[in-house]
Amino acid sequence: LIAFYQTGSKLTKVGAARKMRLDANATEAGERTAAQVLACSLIAAVVAIARRVRCGDDAPAQFDDWSLCTGTVFGNTLITCDDLVAGFVGFFACCAGDTWASELGALSRQPPRLVTAPWRRVPAGTNGGVTALGTLASAAGGAFIGLVHALGGLALGGSGGLVASRRELVVLPAVGLVAGLAGSLLDSLLGAVCQLTVFDDDESRIAKDGALLNGGASSTQYRVLCGRDLLSNHGVNFVSAAAMTALSPIVARAVACSFGSYL
Repeated sequence: LIAFYQTGSKLTKVGAARKMRLDANATEAGERTAAQVLACSLIAAVVAIARRVRCGDDAPAQFDDWSLCTGTVFGNTLITCDDLVAGFVGFFACCAGDTWASELGALSRQPPRLVTAPWRRVPAGTNGGVTALGTLASAAGGAFIGLVHALGGLALGGSGGLVASRRELVVLPAVGLVAGLAGSLLDSLLGAVCQLTVFDDDESRIAKDGALLNGGASSTQYRVLCGRDLLSNHGVNFVSAAAMTALSPIVARAVACSFGSYL
């Protein structure tokens, strides 16, 4: 949680002046509303509580239940303690990946392309706009969260702690990378379809959310770039993070079953 918010806040300030020229929703200090905090922490808090209640004190994930490796990774639907750890990491990896992609992708020298129509270039700040830089940043942000959690496991110690932490150092960064990348792409897809992006021709930048609801606005000032007004940015973030929380245990099982015997 700390790694996500600290890196996100720092990256928000990188090139803040340029971001505000391109997008009316950008802020210099990167303030977060209560809705943003809940969207990027609520599910993880529930998962953390569930792990505590079911599994007891915190400890490195073992990733050594080889019975889960028979058949397919979908074969055993029982949720294990390791699954809860993977889901927790995947949640924050998705949030970090999306934040890193948004904050660094906005600084790309190449204009974004709409994820639902890659041949179409769109202004920076468009919901659903993706760049190569932003895509790489999403993978890096997710992997970073997985690595931070794994390194934290080294401090827990205890019997078998070193071996378990070694497994975490392989499995969790991989989980984070997938959750960061896939979560960011899902976020972009939902943004392109379910979020309304409006361009302000008077200011030559992305208009502030809800601009079309302003009764005093000129009908010629704003034009819709893409999407529909179905979800807020917080809603998109929540759905994406929830999906990655569910996907991450599957990724963890796949990685552990593929490489765990070598660790």
